[in-house]
Amino acid sequence: MTDKQYDDAILDSNAIDPTDVDGNPIPVTIPIMLAPGVKVVYTTRLGGTSEGDYAHCNLGGKSGDDPNHVLANRVALSNAIDAKLSLVSQVHSGVAVDVDELFVMNRPFGFDVSGGKGETADEPAVVEADGQVTAQKNVALGMFAADCLPVLMADPEAGVIGAAHCGRRGLQNGVIGATIEKMVSKGARPERIVATLG
Repeated sequence: MTDKQYDDAILDSNAIDPTDVDGNPIPVTIPIMLAPGVKVVYTTRLGGTSEGDYAHCNLGGKSGDDPNHVLANRVALSNAIDAKLSLVSQVHSGVAVDVDELFVMNRPFGFDVSGGKGETADEPAVVEADGQVTAQKNVALGMFAADCLPVLMADPEAGVIGAAHCGRRGLQNGVIGATIEKMVSKGARPERIVATLG
């Protein structure tokens, strides 16, 4: 037992400085080891450059936030997790894509075909999908979720990871099965796949 007394004060997360001394975002993340060599990272709204309704670490490019803030937050996240991000346009489908067939560094943080604001005519076409898979090391499959559920999967022996954005329509359209099929096509075996829910 301790004699130390605690009051009912709650830590005010808004008091945490969202940027470093140079103004760079400091994203606050929650890393979870899914399997040996496979880390899942959940992001929070803490640490970032976004302001107002989007404060602080807004990563969504379709929200109406300042595109420069979103870019800075995504770059900071990529640096913090030491991996390049892969982002697609989530549309509540049953479609999964093999990112290895598409991945091209087109942003400072990685690969973005999500169709966020600030796109230019010479950008790659938007890719609509709700599942992604990769066998590349140091690539993070980004999944946005509000009231939907991200399902994150890995076959560590095959070195294949997958992520599925699961809302009601995506589940009805078979997004988890489509993602697993893509993983299997890259050498994963269903009985070795481990998963976690966001």
